[in-house]
Parts: sequence; C-alpha cells; structure tokens
Amino acid sequence: MNKLLRVFLNTHMGLGHNGLTSLAAQKRVSLPSLPTGEHVVFINRARTALKMYSPGNVVHYLKLPPGQKLRMETVQHFPNSLGGGEIQYGKALAASFEKFTKKTVKQTNTQAVL
Repeated sequence: MNKLLRVFLNTHMGLGHNGLTSLAAQKRVSLPSLPTGEHVVFINRARTALKMYSPGNVVHYLKLPPGQKLRMETVQHFPNSLGGGEIQYGKALAASFEKFTKKTVKQTNTQAVL
C-alpha cells in the first residue's frame, strides 16, 4: 500500500536530491532508505509546486498552472495518483472529493437517524 511518511512545507524547490535528502535527514527521515510504498512530499511556500520522493531515489515533480494553489486535502492521495511517472493532480482531486462526499453523506445519514 502506498502511503505518505512525511510532508515538508515551505520547501525551496531548487533543492535537488542531495538538498532534499539533507532536509529530510534533519528530521530523522532517511530518503535513500525509504521502504517500498512509502513516500515523502515537499511543498513550496506558495503551494504551487511539490516534489514527492519515492523509493529508489525517484523524485516526482508537480507544478500547478498559474493562479492555482495546491489543495492540501489532496496530498494524502498523491502516492496513489502516479501514472506514467508523473503525479496526476486531477486523480488526487477526484479521490479527495470522493472521500469528502462519502464523509458528508455518512454524517447526513447519522444526523437523520438522531
């Protein structure tokens, strides 16, 4: 199962493998030793770009179109939104929306019973 091990906010997107590895190591996260299925996400201050570090020293990069900001509730879905070597933000948005609507329907049904 794919999961996020850690999310780093306010990351300088100019950092490469060595810079990301050093930043993570300061918080006791070993990027080169990530087990299969675990990922670490680095998000810039403006929330317009991110890098997701995956096992095998693979870095996925996502930059949103001008005027768009990363919706933080989508971050948890990034490990399962990889396709063709890239993060499919639309897929993460859809998964986030689906989770929200299921939660809303469940809350509505619970309130109706009360």
